[in-house]
Amino acid sequence: EVDPAPHADVMANMEDERYCFIVEWLDPHSGLTMRYQMLYGPADCSVEMYDIKNRRPFLKKTKIPTVTMDTLHMGAVVTVYSRQLKIVEYGDSHTEAAFSLARQQTLCVVKPGAVHLAGKVINASQKSGFSVARVKMAQLSSAEASAMFGEASVAELSSGPSMGVSL
Repeated sequence: EVDPAPHADVMANMEDERYCFIVEWLDPHSGLTMRYQMLYGPADCSVEMYDIKNRRPFLKKTKIPTVTMDTLHMGAVVTVYSRQLKIVEYGDSHTEAAFSLARQQTLCVVKPGAVHLAGKVINASQKSGFSVARVKMAQLSSAEASAMFGEASVAELSSGPSMGVSL
């Protein structure tokens, strides 16, 4: 006899799956930073929020289609009902384990001779599926360039400002 739903238990687990994040919102009127626990359900793109300080629900389970698995990572800003919430921490070990495996980082260094092409490098990285976490321009000393990249690139990297892009 053939089981009509061989993966029903997997689908049920997916529907129950929830990820927990700690988010912050800067109240523009009071200038206070409010902290919330945000629960995300990937099966239906639902968001629930709890006010950490007052220990009470802030937002009941609501579908927010703009919040997706791709938009949830450390440092990301997600918009829920016109509030821009910055993800500052993982709310539990389950969420941390799930997202730290999926969100590994790599460093792209744009050498001084190609800094004028940095926008094209960043666009190509994003088209390849990477997301940009941080961008920083800095002038590396010979010692810093040698410590990071070895002797082969010291002269070129210390000749002018380089751009580091954390992907």
